[in-house]
Parts: sequence; C-alpha cells; structure tokens
Amino acid sequence: MNSKSPEYSLEERTPNERFQDAKRAFQDLDVQRAYDLVQCAIRQDPNQADYHLFKARLIETSGSDRRTAIKSYEEALTLQPENAEVMLRLAQHFQAEGMQVRAAALIQMARELSPNHKLLKRFDVVASTPTNKEIGKSPEPKGFKGLGQQAKNLFNKLLGRMVDVDMLERVRIR
Repeated sequence: MNSKSPEYSLEERTPNERFQDAKRAFQDLDVQRAYDLVQCAIRQDPNQADYHLFKARLIETSGSDRRTAIKSYEEALTLQPENAEVMLRLAQHFQAEGMQVRAAALIQMARELSPNHKLLKRFDVVASTPTNKEIGKSPEPKGFKGLGQQAKNLFNKLLGRMVDVDMLERVRIR
C-alpha cells in the first residue's frame, strides 16, 4: 500500500479522525482496514477507552484470539473503571476462558454500579441454567449413605480402630 495514503499517515490525521474512519470501514464490512485504523488511533492516543472498546469488538467480530480481546477490554476498564458494560463484556470472556472467580468479581462490581444493566440478564440466565455436571449427576440412592456408614462400622469392628471412609474415595486408618 502507498505510504502516502491518508488512512496510514500518522502525521496528517488526528486519532479521532482515524477512529471515525475505522467505524466507517467497519460499516463497509472492511474489518481489517477498521482494525488497522483503530490500531493507529490507539498508537496516537492510547488514553481513549472508546478506541480500545472498538478494537475489542473488532476482534470479537473477526473471531481472533480471545486473549487479545481481553487485553483490549482490560485497557478500556483501566481508563474507565466505573464502566459496567466493559466489566460485563470482560466477564463474558473470563468465563469462556475458565476464569470464573475473576468473572464473578466483575459481575458483582457491575451489578453494584448498574443493577438494571441489560447484559446482567444474560448472566442471570446462565447462572440459573444447570451445568453439564449437574445434568449428568443422578440423585444419590437413598440407601447409599446408610451403606457407607455400614462399611465404616464394619472396618471399625474388623480392625478394632477408628477408620474414616469418605464416600468411596479414600480409606484412612488413624
């Protein structure tokens, strides 16, 4: 590409102009150009949360590396620590990456800042649906606890000492 091209010249354009061009490029479905423009805007002015948010959404749209989107959301959250929407979007990525504790902390902070936020409803629905482990888990048979206690008593009688049996996982002799 020509280095004199207006969208790639750092000296001639303001970061906001690049950001606006990036949004137009995205509307025109030119995701790569939008990404390049927002990257230039961020290099020129890294203190604009909107630039980082837009970059994160571009990454989500393109299906790129989730960790890069997380990094962009974290940058935006650093610049706008009271932004509930950023917290919730970041929490979604944390959940997808298996970072449940970090996600829960962000969800709680967002809930305190904006209890009626539209994205909170998604988390509430996810929290109320059973997980695969819960679905596959059959109820414990009624006699199972009694059977465990019976086995424990039998070991105690046979060995003449106290034996602790934790539901068929391990046997410990004290």
